Formats: sequence, structure tokens, C-alpha cells
Amino acid sequence: FGNMNSQIGVSLMMFELDANKEVAVIEMGISEPFEMDCLVHIAKPKYAVLTNIGVSHIGNLKSQENIRKEKSKIVNEFLEDSVLYVNGDDPLLEEIYEESQAIKAKTKNVKNIDLSETTREKIGENRVCAFGTSEYCDFRAVDIVTEDEKTRFTLVHPKGTEEIKLSVCGIHHVRNALVALAIANEFGIAPSVAKSGLESYRPIKMRGEIHSFGQVKVIDDTYNASPDSMKSGIHTLLALSDVNRRIAILADVLELGELSKDCHYGVGLFLKDTSVDVLVTVGNEAKYIAEALKDNDSNIECYSFDNNDQVNDFLKGFVREKDGILVKGSRGMHMEQIVEGLNKRFNKL
Repeated sequence: FGNMNSQIGVSLMMFELDANKEVAVIEMGISEPFEMDCLVHIAKPKYAVLTNIGVSHIGNLKSQENIRKEKSKIVNEFLEDSVLYVNGDDPLLEEIYEESQAIKAKTKNVKNIDLSETTREKIGENRVCAFGTSEYCDFRAVDIVTEDEKTRFTLVHPKGTEEIKLSVCGIHHVRNALVALAIANEFGIAPSVAKSGLESYRPIKMRGEIHSFGQVKVIDDTYNASPDSMKSGIHTLLALSDVNRRIAILADVLELGELSKDCHYGVGLFLKDTSVDVLVTVGNEAKYIAEALKDNDSNIECYSFDNNDQVNDFLKGFVREKDGILVKGSRGMHMEQIVEGLNKRFNKL
């Protein structure tokens, strides 16, 4: 079906359900105020997941706190015995967890963070489960090791521990695995059983696929981008094994409005403290990623271009065997053109 997370898409997905379906996993995407109100009215979820509070669509929603307030409305149609799963490593979601605990304990520690009245009521009435690497998380990953583009970690959960292996790398995949294990456990599938499904997981097209083009490794993460997912992509680039240089090719993140410069600059500030060797930017806004590196005397080589044709021409004489490359940008930047260019050169197609 592709991406069906809009008001129209979610409605169409609901029509796919019938009596033979036991469980439906519905993605809900928002970009404007009050969209979540409509989506939860359509789907009425019993279980909900908040993966992070980033800055996607911040141009419309103006602040991360507003994004949190809108996303957290995902609980507003909860009935009895529902569960909200939150990424415990995200500070804004940790506050939701803390708020729910304080409401249930009827203590004076309620922070009264900006949530709708209905949301506050629902997180007080229902269970909130945290997943992540933080000490307080109900489903927690410890001893995380990445090797040969694979990851293994120990899951610590309310009933014990379990060794988990993933065929992908990147801390975002670890967190995704944790919430999958938590939800499976809720449905009576123990981590010892559920982990087999995680071991067989492979990224879908253009969403973190790792290609070997000759002796060049390319992370194709070109489907879309946000500043936070760029940082996740960089984590994956850093985890690549047996590469001599790490090259990040990053394009504009769209729909950031007046905060676009600050958001791109923030990616650069994140990048400067890594072992990435080369940054290549595409587009007007992504130049601020390079600007952050230059302003902070980074040793990372920086090259900026206006379009993909210029990048492909540059890469012909720049990329060499045993380079590791991340390619990422918003859908409208068509970064798959760069992956295709690398494929043609190094696979001799």
C-alpha cells in the first residue's frame, strides 16, 4: 500500500479490515494541529506508540512541545486497559511517562506539561510503558554491540532478560526492536519467541538498505528525512565495518519553515563530534550543515552542491573502493538519483 498514514490513507486502511483480522498496525502521520484528533477518531487504537518528538513539520506546529501535545492525542480515544508505549530516551516523552506515574500516585510531582485535558486524563487512567536504554525503562537494551552491520544486545524486561540479535545496525533499530518486543509480550508472545522475527528483519527499499556496490558500501536512506532521522542515519554510517572513509551525503530537509536554518545547523553540530570523514550537501538549506562544521573548526571535509547532477559528477572522481557512504534527504530532493549513480559506476551497469 505504500505510505498510508494520512486522514485519507488511514481511512482506506480501515476499510481493509474484516473479521478475519486479529490485529492491525496503523501508522498515523501528522503535520498540522488537530490532525491527530481526526486520525484517532477513525482508528480508535487500543495500543499506541510514540517513537520520538522530533522537528518534522515544525514549520506548521512551531515547537517540539506543540508537536508533543499533538502527537500525544493518540491516546484520546483509549478505552479501558489500553497501553501507551513511549521512547524513554526522548526527554519530551520521558516527561509524559513521569506525568503518568505522578498522576497515578496522586503525588504533588505532576509537572503539568502542555497536554490536552483528555490526553492527561487518559495517560492517568491507562498504562504507559517506556522502552529504550535509560535505566527506568520497562523494556531496556544493555550491552549493545555492533559488528559486521549487525547488532546484538541484552533485553532487560519485567520478567527477566533475553539475548537479541538484529540483522541491521543503528540505535534507532534497537529502540524499534524494544517496542516490538514489548507489544508482542502484551499479546502473550514472550521475548524468547518474538526475537526470531526480529532476527529475520531486513530494511525495505530506500529506508536504510545497505548495498555493496563493488567494494563501496552505500546506505540508501533516500525515502525521506528529518533532522532526527539524519542523525540516526549517521549512527548507521558510523557502524559500518571494513570501510576506509565515511562519507555523508545529506540534502535539504523540507517543511521546516522558519526554523529550517537552525535545524540543519543542529545536524552539523551533531556531525562535528563524530568520526565521519567527508560531508557532501545538496540544496540551499543543507549548506547550513556544512556551515556548522566550518564555524566549529571541524576536520571533516565539506563540499556543497546545488543539485544531484553536480554531486554525481563530483563523486565520479572522488569516491574510491572501501568508502562507506550515507545518502539521505527529503523525498522531494530525489536522492535515489545519487544511489543510482554510484550503482552504475561501481557495479559497472
